[in-house]
Parts: sequence; structure tokens; C-alpha cells
Amino acid sequence: MKHLLAASAAILLCASSIASAQCTFNSYDFRLDHRDGRYALGDTVRLTMTPPQDVSSALRMTTYVNGINTGDTLDVAAAEGCIYKAVWDEPAAVMLEFSRKDTTAGGEKFTIGYIAGAEGFRPGWEAPKDLHRFWRRQIRELRRAPMEVRLTPVALEPGDASTLECFAVEISSIDTIPVRGYICRPKDAPARSLPIVAQLHAAGVSGGWCKATVSQVLYYARMGAIAIDFNAHGMFNDAPEEYYKNLENGRLKDYSNRIITDHESYYFRTMILRAVRALDYVTSDPAWDGKRLMVTGESQGGAQSAALVGIYGKVSDALITVPAMIGTGGMVKGRLSAWPKPLEKNGLDSPAMQIAPYYDGALLLKGTRANLFVEVGMIDVTCPPAEIFSGLNGAKGRKVIVSSPYRPHHCKMADRYMSDWRENVLQPRIDYIDEFINRGRH
Repeated sequence: MKHLLAASAAILLCASSIASAQCTFNSYDFRLDHRDGRYALGDTVRLTMTPPQDVSSALRMTTYVNGINTGDTLDVAAAEGCIYKAVWDEPAAVMLEFSRKDTTAGGEKFTIGYIAGAEGFRPGWEAPKDLHRFWRRQIRELRRAPMEVRLTPVALEPGDASTLECFAVEISSIDTIPVRGYICRPKDAPARSLPIVAQLHAAGVSGGWCKATVSQVLYYARMGAIAIDFNAHGMFNDAPEEYYKNLENGRLKDYSNRIITDHESYYFRTMILRAVRALDYVTSDPAWDGKRLMVTGESQGGAQSAALVGIYGKVSDALITVPAMIGTGGMVKGRLSAWPKPLEKNGLDSPAMQIAPYYDGALLLKGTRANLFVEVGMIDVTCPPAEIFSGLNGAKGRKVIVSSPYRPHHCKMADRYMSDWRENVLQPRIDYIDEFINRGRH
């Protein structure tokens, strides 16, 4: 990648002082001149830094382009002011990793990221010619299997019980693994009056984020929506911890890392079809207005949401956070692929080259007219920004894209950067949900 860096960016380190070996990176303040970390080709990218007091040693900067270490390391004298400039003439997602020069390998580091020419990224591979025919066949097969639904009432607090009804729901699917989650709706709603919000879940098995909750459906139902929340694996949502550990070590062990051989054994096929089944059920509610259907999720939940946008024509909106499986073919073009990184794990000469494209949100989003609200983390190496944009660039509907130069995949940032994220990323997300719920009301 050195040639790319040399051809596309003019790097200028323009400070001339020193940094403290005693201070942590929480004491430094790094700022790009574009708060969202997004630049047009030809723009000058400027990074400034305010160091702590009593500085005494320099920093070392390592550069990554499109998720790949360029091999370039530079010593940066850490004076207050501009420490980095770059100009790009071709698309590049860049991460700058700083460490203290006097710290041994494996010590504390700070990373900040940006993207230049985001609109120029394209998926690593071409869409299979039968991409949408494939999914129509899968959905027809799913719908041939009878839908059996079991609802178990969930007791609510008196204030909610007077206006809402809530159920644990189990819905049979294409195999022996059902949809399991919760559904909540306003009572006695007129026909064709309410929106739907469907919550999907991130990767894993035993973590709290992997399970559907009553609190999540209550949140949306209180706003006036029919809400459904279901986990990705068809597991129970309120079982003892031993149950989840047994799944992690048994049926669901390394489910995202399994060698890809064919569609029938690829884990994400039935995961996506369970999501289709859940939407088939919830959209049968007479109170649904037939127009507003939002799917939402983070990481793997974003992957499922993106797939549903592409294969389930009733979806009007997707609110997805650092979405996975958008750009899983990035490696073909020399970029870091999106989770679960099938080519990195299976190889370019493996069946993954033929199977994985059918599940890639970068291909499934192409041409969609759905509204998209997407959060991108500029230092996310699990779901890299270059790959997310490679998919968003093919979508034709309204797009609201929010991003943070400090946002890794797991949203852990120093307080000064977290407050910026809350203002410029989280609040717009909350506002978008409110706008969706109230859209079309008079």
C-alpha cells in the first residue's frame, strides 16, 4: 500500500515540539477539521493535537489505508497545532494510530480515522446474476412451511398495561429453529394506523445484547409503534446462563467462522429467513398502516437489516449502526473486508467466492429506494467504513449517514469524544426514530 499512500496523499507533519511519557492519551486532544471525518477528493485533511502539560517525548504514527497497514511509521513531534496534513485524489479510508515513542510494543495507543472520496467506493465483487431470484426462491420455500405462532402474555406495569399489550412470541420457521422474541403494540389501534419497528441483534450468543427484551419493545410501543424484538438464533431469551454457555460450546460454536461450502450449510441463510418469517408475521397485524416498516440493528443486526432491505420489499426504513456483512468482498480489491470476513478466513480460491456474495449487504442494497440511516465508525476494523460506503453508494433512496472519527466497532471513547458522539451521532439517531414514528401523522 506504500505506492497508494505516495500517489494519493501528501503527508506533512507540521509540529515541532515534544510529548510527555508520563501522560496517557486521555490527556491529549486530537481533532480533525471535519467533525464527521468525511472529506471530498482534493480536500486538505488537517489533524491538530493539544498535548498535555510538561511534555518530554515524541509520538510515533502508523498509517492504515482501507484497513491495511501501509508499513509507514513516522515520528511526530507533538506540539500544539497541526501534526498531520493529507490530500487524496482517489478514495481512501485512513486510520492514524499513535503510540508514544518511548513505550514498548503493546503499550497504550490512540487511533483516529477519516475517509476521502467515500462516494467512490464500490463492492469488491460483482452481484451474482441470480442474486434476487435466489432469495425469491428461499422465501417461497419458507412460506410453503406453515406458520405456527404461539403468544404468551407478558405482564406489564399498570401504567403500560392500560394502553399496551405485550407477548412473548414463538414463530415456526423453515427449519426446527423458530423465531423467539417479544412483541408489543398499542391496544385497540384502528386498522392501518401504526408503524412497525423490528429490532435485530448483534453477533454472539450469551451476551445481553444477543437477547430480545421486553424493555426494547416497550420503548417503541410507547412511542406508538407495533414493535417486535427477536434474537438472531431462535434461542430462548430468558433462560439460565448455563443454557447460553451450552449453545456457545455446542450448536452455535463459532457459527460465524465456519468454513463455507454451500448455501444449505451457511449459517446466515436461515438467520435471514427467520427474520423474513418475523416480518411476515408482524406485517399481518391489521393495525399496520402498510407503509412504515423499520428494521434496525447494530453490527450483525445491521447485516440482517440490510439484507431485509434488499429482499423484503415492504421495508421502508432501515436504521443500522456499524453494520456487518456490507462489503464482505473487500479483500478482492485489496481492502479489509467486513465481518465475518469470509475471504480472509476461507481464501480467494474457496467456495466462499461463490456463496458469500449472496449475503453481502453491499450487493443486496443496490438499487433500493428504502430510507437509510447509517452510523459509520471511522476506526472500525470489524465493519470498515470503506466497505459500508461501498454498499451505501449503490442505494438510491434517502440516506442519512452519521460518522465519528473516534468510533471503533464497540463504542468506547474518551469522555471528550463521547460527548461529541452523543451530539452528532446519537441525537440524530433518536431524532430519526421520532421522525419515522410520526411520519404521515396529521
